[in-house]
Amino acid sequence: MTEEKLVRIVGSRGTDEVNHAGVRYPISPDGGFYVDAEAVEPLLKTGGFVVKPRTQTEIVVDIARLVDTLKPGRIHDLFSRAILDIFPEAPSSAPSPAPVPRL
Repeated sequence: MTEEKLVRIVGSRGTDEVNHAGVRYPISPDGGFYVDAEAVEPLLKTGGFVVKPRTQTEIVVDIARLVDTLKPGRIHDLFSRAILDIFPEAPSSAPSPAPVPRL
């Protein structure tokens, strides 16, 4: 696969993988297939697939489920890295989160 952005497509029920130009794309947990942009047109024409980007609600629900399983320190680390990716000029050392009281 190339480094370009992947496109989410969906197919008929029961499809568990997509193949194009010798590349296998397994189904993702969200029910879609993330394929290279060059594979989209042929799969739409001959494979019966449709482009279906994820909605903001679906993304937020997935993030909430993920965050619910992580410890506060791990969440802090992930957000710190994400902020540095978005704002490279941000300070690289952020204060550690305060301990979370146990209920």
